[in-house]
Amino acid sequence: MGYVLRSLLVMLPVVSIAAPAMARDENRLANTQWVLVAIVEGETTSLPVEGTEVTLEFGRDDTAGGKACNYYQSPYKVEGNALSFGDVASTLMLCPPEESAQEGRYYEALKSADSFELKRRRLEIAYGDGRGTLVFVRDR
Repeated sequence: MGYVLRSLLVMLPVVSIAAPAMARDENRLANTQWVLVAIVEGETTSLPVEGTEVTLEFGRDDTAGGKACNYYQSPYKVEGNALSFGDVASTLMLCPPEESAQEGRYYEALKSADSFELKRRRLEIAYGDGRGTLVFVRDR
């Protein structure tokens, strides 16, 4: 009995060191880069404005960012397939009206993200309690 207790006490620091590393490994989005190909709401599918590229990169530091018209970043959190973003901070470049509208819609969708699904080289982020889906393809 004493041997088992001592063994457990010796292993406790090892388990506590490994636990945070295991939690970080659960984030399947970390270190991935994506390009938006569609915003789907009900029966309506909107493609990105011609000549634009909306990107999303998930960092290991729980910060996501990319370029819509402006460069942006936001904290994010992954728990299983649940996904949420914090406030979006962005640069303040002047964008053409059509791009500006797309960017605003995109930021609102990110802020109301609920969950995600990975399908090979495709990422789908559901937002607005199922109102819509952001569809991305892997950038690299």
